[in-house]
Amino acid sequence: MSSENAGAPSQEGVPLKKTNVSVGVLGHVDSGKTSLCKELSITASTAAFDQNPQSQERGITLDLGFSAFTLEDKWNVTLVDCPGHASLIRTVLGGIQIMDIMLLILDVTKGMQTQSSECLILADVLASHLIVALNKVDMLPVESRQTKIDKAKKMLKATLARTKFGENAPIVLCSALDKSIGVDTVKEAILDKIKAMTLVRYEDRPFVIAVDHCFQKKGQGTICTGTVIQGTVKIGDMVELPEQQIQRKVKTIQSFKVPLTSAVAGDRVGMCIGAFDSSLMERGIISAPGHISVGTRYVLMKLHRIKYYKHSITSKSRFHISIGYETTTAVITLFEHPKENFDFQPTIDYNYVDELSPEEKGEKTFFAVLEFDHPVTTLQHVKIIGSNLQIPPNSNECRLAFYGEVERSCQIKDKSNFLAQIKIYKIKKRQGILDRVTNSRTVIVRGLHQKSSNIDHLLGCKIDLSFGPESESTVVQGTIESRFGQTDKLRVNLNEDLSDIQMDKCKQKQVEVSLVHKKYVFKEEGVNSAKKLIQK
Repeated sequence: MSSENAGAPSQEGVPLKKTNVSVGVLGHVDSGKTSLCKELSITASTAAFDQNPQSQERGITLDLGFSAFTLEDKWNVTLVDCPGHASLIRTVLGGIQIMDIMLLILDVTKGMQTQSSECLILADVLASHLIVALNKVDMLPVESRQTKIDKAKKMLKATLARTKFGENAPIVLCSALDKSIGVDTVKEAILDKIKAMTLVRYEDRPFVIAVDHCFQKKGQGTICTGTVIQGTVKIGDMVELPEQQIQRKVKTIQSFKVPLTSAVAGDRVGMCIGAFDSSLMERGIISAPGHISVGTRYVLMKLHRIKYYKHSITSKSRFHISIGYETTTAVITLFEHPKENFDFQPTIDYNYVDELSPEEKGEKTFFAVLEFDHPVTTLQHVKIIGSNLQIPPNSNECRLAFYGEVERSCQIKDKSNFLAQIKIYKIKKRQGILDRVTNSRTVIVRGLHQKSSNIDHLLGCKIDLSFGPESESTVVQGTIESRFGQTDKLRVNLNEDLSDIQMDKCKQKQVEVSLVHKKYVFKEEGVNSAKKLIQK
């Protein structure tokens, strides 16, 4: 892991290349994001400023757009213009994976709207740094402008106070259309934020780039533009398109038309690699050969509930899962460990969680196994966001349910081995009947198994005789010793003598017989399939 010294001179006195900082520009539809990006930017990348014909026709951003400008000749700021329309949340969730700073754009005449609230929630759970820009200040009447601005700021600070950023998060005023107001305040806020923050770059990990656009360049190869997530790549390296299972050599590298010999984590680049059919991958991942797992069907994650989601998260329910640039559906299985911030260990048992309610409190760690409906491409530590996109986008409800990172994953062929290491259990209680008392230390019970079934798995198991609160001992425990006869009856040796009151209760059949044991969730798949019942 490293953080670059932007613009510092090398030993030969030649300045290092500029450090790239990715700023995600989010907000409600028609809040002026694209116009603001256009006003801020000097260099446009592919698909910037709604060059997509459908975007131009509909007047809204449909895809991620990339453009850039330079600050103090040290930092190259890449603006990631995200769609604001509610139905395009999948695209936004893909874009947030590559952001260093979130720039939330609000229409000052309307304040917080549905999608701006959703973007703020995303920032609260996933972004480390936030700047809020109150745009369209020129639309406010001059005579009442300051009063309206003060009111908007007051309401916004109250909202921000409920997030991790607090009420003192930077708020700036701007206008993409009125030059007298301009956008310099936005640039200044970004510069201040960059100088105050530490850019975390995982340069020591294997190379991975999130590609957002591919196209052919006749006579040269295929151009793939994207943001380097981790690692380093240089001209001449072999890289892999995991989903297409092809490898190609890197021919050239550019960053906003500036030629480079190499690129590192955080850089926004275009790579020219050996030709392939660019229609095979409009958006996806390119990596160091052999690093990425394709065809993933199961993922283990540490699950963090999003506090604004007002519904229960239940096991065996289906959620929309955004992982990298993909959004697909998966069935989740929840489990927990009683300690807070516990790291998963395959050697211990975990309690199955049927439901994680909005009211859930306490110092626990929650995990989830995701079973995807369709294979996905994964890598270690990539962000995961679970959403309920069945909730109507205009409902004013939070659709984002949980988040986390990939901890482990597997393909369908490795399913059994993968699940064997995740020992999730439910507590099951078998009810039996007291048949007779042989003596004060031995009883016969029935109803805990089928008449003709093998009972080897029951031998040695503990059972409880519950007598009620009025007796001296509420519960007496015993151990199953053997079958009694050829029926469904079992002989049980008790740990202590029955009292006279308990003996009377037995004669009156006023006793409850129970056998409590663990049932492993993945036992049906051949996991934890030993016949012996497991008890606490």
